Amino acid sequence: MSLSTQSHIGLGIYRLHSVANPCKPEVNLEENSGKVKMRERDNPNIPHRTPAKFVKVDAQTNASTIVNFMKRTWQIRKPRLLISVTGGAGNFPLNGPLRDAFRRGLIKASLSTNAWIISGGTYAGVMKYVGEAVRDFGIDAAMKVVAIGIATWGIIDHRHELLSHLQNHCSPEELDGDDAKLSSCDPFDYEVKSSRSLDPNHTHFILVDSGKEEFGGEVDLRGRFIEYLVKRRSVMKLES
Repeated sequence: MSLSTQSHIGLGIYRLHSVANPCKPEVNLEENSGKVKMRERDNPNIPHRTPAKFVKVDAQTNASTIVNFMKRTWQIRKPRLLISVTGGAGNFPLNGPLRDAFRRGLIKASLSTNAWIISGGTYAGVMKYVGEAVRDFGIDAAMKVVAIGIATWGIIDHRHELLSHLQNHCSPEELDGDDAKLSSCDPFDYEVKSSRSLDPNHTHFILVDSGKEEFGGEVDLRGRFIEYLVKRRSVMKLES
């Protein structure tokens, strides 16, 4: 099924096959994780959900390491389906009826199939529409939606400030007893100010450090991450 305007969104179902890939040994990701409390510069009065969670990973990190971290530390539910939304960060115009159909369909598919929604995670293009869909369908639905942004660390706003809010920078008194991976460190007050900002309505972020300050550093890891999860499952993938 496809919808056509000046841009294109295609909907397809894919089954992926595993391939070998050169990755780094298992690493402890808890110390490179944290939380962000979103605030939009242009919409300061819009309420947002509880702080989003993020983790900074090397571009060659094993997909299994990331998935295990998400289950263990974020306690994120296991999906039955992945909805992968792809598209550029440029202007992506959708008229009102088409935009509403996209958002309603996305959330309905997510809630009815216990899916994870995966996008590039920044405040631009089709990724912004994904975030708005999560935001606009009410708190009851939003609390059940898992929207994961996989973005390149080297291009996002406030990345240097985020470093000071990683778990490995928390003082001992900020940690909950012996459970360092669920610390009470204050979330970073993240102002959404440009298309390079993290989208304020995604629930989780995987920030991929490729060692470069350029777009596309997350592409390989995102592919491996999805492939790892769907070796024995079908994937619904929306493309723009």
